[in-house]
Amino acid sequence: MRVSILHDELDGRGGAMVVALTRSLLRSGERPIKYKPRSKAEREFLARHEERARQYAGLGLVEIAAECIVHRGRITMHNAAKIITRAFESTSDFPNIFENVLNKVLLARYELHMPTYRQVAAERPFNDFRPHPQVRAGEFPPLQPVTETGELMYGTSNDYGTNVTLVPYGVVFPISRQMLVNDELGAIDQILGSAGRIVSIFENQTFWSLVLSNPVLTEDNTAVFATAHGNLAGAGASPSVTTYGSARAALRAMKTPDGNYFLNVEPRIVVTGPYQETAAEQMRTRIAPVLTTSVNPFEDVELVTEPAITDTSWYLLADPDEQPNFIFGNLKGSDGPRIRIFEPFGYQGLKISVEEDFGAGAIDFRGAYKNPGA
Repeated sequence: MRVSILHDELDGRGGAMVVALTRSLLRSGERPIKYKPRSKAEREFLARHEERARQYAGLGLVEIAAECIVHRGRITMHNAAKIITRAFESTSDFPNIFENVLNKVLLARYELHMPTYRQVAAERPFNDFRPHPQVRAGEFPPLQPVTETGELMYGTSNDYGTNVTLVPYGVVFPISRQMLVNDELGAIDQILGSAGRIVSIFENQTFWSLVLSNPVLTEDNTAVFATAHGNLAGAGASPSVTTYGSARAALRAMKTPDGNYFLNVEPRIVVTGPYQETAAEQMRTRIAPVLTTSVNPFEDVELVTEPAITDTSWYLLADPDEQPNFIFGNLKGSDGPRIRIFEPFGYQGLKISVEEDFGAGAIDFRGAYKNPGA
């Protein structure tokens, strides 16, 4: 006997409603954007429900709720509240559809922002909430000569126990019954847009609070930026060819953890606060010099300005994909913040939680140099 597995009719309808309502929400705000799935699973989801979603295009919350409870008849201001209430309290698909839509809109709004920490740190996933050991560049054992008998020698890798741990965060906020009944898609999109921006700001603040605290590394029980590491200027000065040159020389001279090989770290990013931004910008200006002494060798260094740096200090960093010093990440399988819906007793409306699992940590010092500034 041949068995065929088909998609359930209700599941297909629910997916189509999710696509249609997501598009409606993203178009209704002050900053309309298109629904653009970024992951393979999201692209497959859209492709599967794209055609059927057209029949629900332009429908609002109340109309989608009415479809879910198979409401027949006109939708008026008088029965809109009952339709919404029935849709949430019945066994219909509406609560799941609404939660799914809110999550897609939140991620779309969240991804509009580019916090500075993503430019200077490497992203690594976390499998769970236990401390995650991190491997740094240069920890792989060096190659050994093959003996005359063809024997390969065993190498050893130092384990310094550098760990970073994921931390759960969250907050609850309300969506009023009036907002749902009035079909205020624009207002809901604004709330989610604000939530996405605040999550991005929170991540950035969490990361830079870590960096500016100059955390201690497990490797040698020494702060990331320290004289002993050779990555802290003895005297502060503003960005210039001379100070950039000193910082670059220090990075070039960095060695592997066993001290046997030079890493030859190339500086790619300069990070400043607002007080050194102009000086750093001047260092990136492309000029046509008449004298060799006027050549600017650092015009290709990328500038990142971070307001959390409130003093005159500045940093020269390697490409985080090549020589990471700091890392960040979410729980594996998560692209950022997520939403859950609660329907509390005795409360008109919904309560929604925005939650995220986010981790950041320092894992090395060899690709970073700090100048206290002046």
